[in-house]
Amino acid sequence: MKRFFLFIAICLITSSANARVKVGDRFPAIELNLLNSKTKFDRKTIQGKVVLVDIWGSDCPPCRLAMPKMNAIYLNLREKNFSILGINVDESDDDVRYFLEEYKIDYPLLDDRKHNLVKSLGVEIMPTSYLVDSTGVVRYIHQGFKSGDGPILEKQIRKLLKK
Repeated sequence: MKRFFLFIAICLITSSANARVKVGDRFPAIELNLLNSKTKFDRKTIQGKVVLVDIWGSDCPPCRLAMPKMNAIYLNLREKNFSILGINVDESDDDVRYFLEEYKIDYPLLDDRKHNLVKSLGVEIMPTSYLVDSTGVVRYIHQGFKSGDGPILEKQIRKLLKK
């Protein structure tokens, strides 16, 4: 995981404006496996839905704070054409396993241990969440997470679900 944070530091120094996904951009295609699996994620499962794509790591304290809140939002809104995808960046299977023993997550978790998606997005802060509308366009980006951020995210999601 230390290598990932070094990677993020390098990204901060070397990232270019065209490498970052911004509000109004199309979210890139997700070509990842389900976490701890060789099964490819089926993009059809989120087609036409509002999706919160959350980039996280198991040793990131704000990520740990966010996960139970994200899971509660998912359970509240999953019947309303909404989903969350958790994109994990851990390089160690053990880190992920210990994390998932501690936290029960009901939404799909995907494996980006090679950081391909993270690189294409230009992620600079952990966690970073991208709220994507039903047509695949990024409508809101939330960087970091502190205790009062759950309601902020849920408000943005509900607003988008009403459109």
